Amino acid sequence: MDALAEKQAELKAVLDRLQLLNDDLDLKKQKLQELEEAKEMCEKKLVRAEKLLGGLGGEKTRWTQSAKDLSDLFDNVAGDVLVSAGVVAYLGPFTADFRLEQIAKWVDGCHKLEIPCSQTISLAGTPGRNGHSALIPLL
Repeated sequence: MDALAEKQAELKAVLDRLQLLNDDLDLKKQKLQELEEAKEMCEKKLVRAEKLLGGLGGEKTRWTQSAKDLSDLFDNVAGDVLVSAGVVAYLGPFTADFRLEQIAKWVDGCHKLEIPCSQTISLAGTPGRNGHSALIPLL
């Protein structure tokens, strides 16, 4: 009988150990499932991030060009405003052809006097309160 009780005790120890291993296996399977879900979520985020970065690459180009255009506009603001003021003050009653000729002469005059201005002047493109107000401070 002692041998039977001893074998039953060994069997119980083995079954207890087996139960512990099965419990551990269940925990590991659950952890594996959680890690696989996290991996899928990271892959989806990575795809979205790549799309976002691809879209922002075009924005960098656009913003760089906008900064260059604003820099050129700011560099030429004195001459552009000077010629535009002359157009408003003096050229209103004249024909369009005469105005264009006079504007071209004034632009050449600005360049001769080393006043920076755009090669082509238009009232709509000249910085002012309605357009590029950040470039001209209030007086």
